Amino acid sequence: MKKQNTGNDYEKHIETFSKHFEAICGEDWRELTMAEAVKLLARQTLGVNGGSYDQMADAAETIGFDSHNIIPVNDGTYQVLAMIEFHGEETVVH
Repeated sequence: MKKQNTGNDYEKHIETFSKHFEAICGEDWRELTMAEAVKLLARQTLGVNGGSYDQMADAAETIGFDSHNIIPVNDGTYQVLAMIEFHGEETVVH
């Protein structure tokens, strides 16, 4: 199911993040510092436990992420951010 982002996907991601920030704090979102934006986005982001390291390859195949999408965080944990789009009858992962 591996899917690469296109230029159109990139534009949709910008639009989506903009709409999320506007929904969280209105038009003033454009005045946020990066630190404030990170905190707001963290409040709005859903977390899913992907399992142990040996399940990462299966998750990568299902979601379509590569090593450059995997970010090490604290205590040996790794995370991947994904945007899931629902459109018509088909689910598309960006």
